[in-house]
Amino acid sequence: NVQQLRKALAVADGNTNYKIFLENVTYDLGEKFGTFVKDNVTLVGQSRDGVVIKNTPANEGIWTSATLLTGSNVIMQNLTLRCTVTQVGGNERGTALYDNGSGNVYKNIRLLGRQDTYYSHDNATSFFEDCEIHGTVDFICGSGNVWLEKCELLIESSSEAYITAARKNNTPGEYNGFIFNECTIDNADGADMAGKYY
Repeated sequence: NVQQLRKALAVADGNTNYKIFLENVTYDLGEKFGTFVKDNVTLVGQSRDGVVIKNTPANEGIWTSATLLTGSNVIMQNLTLRCTVTQVGGNERGTALYDNGSGNVYKNIRLLGRQDTYYSHDNATSFFEDCEIHGTVDFICGSGNVWLEKCELLIESSSEAYITAARKNNTPGEYNGFIFNECTIDNADGADMAGKYY
């Protein structure tokens, strides 16, 4: 249950490798945002569809909504993160994953949100493989260096969508961006999105 997840995350010291195995259940964090996954922690779910870690923050925004916030050398596999902002307004910024570390690896995870679903901070260097990322507006954003391999980008809108908003890294001499290799773009409901995404 969610109390066991919180306890397991608290026990990790951030210095040694620490693995947490999650059974198929929904871990509801309530309104809490920014639940921290320390350095060197691995989260492995029983299945991507069965393990759902979710929150419903009262306020929108990258820094006030993130379901999980990571350190460095974090691994996540076979799970879903979902951020549902309760603030009314349409494309609320609800961040499922705030990626704040380096050397992070995500395999077969699903990120559910609308705007700013995934955010990579300045020092983020991360690798995604066989993942799903859902959203409507700038749902992959930030200023880290991220490689996405064979991932599905699923648009939660039938009109138009802006997929990514890479933000310039302000460190002189450093460059950042997103690389999409063999990824697909589709509509979550199967609507024809030809010419409607940017």
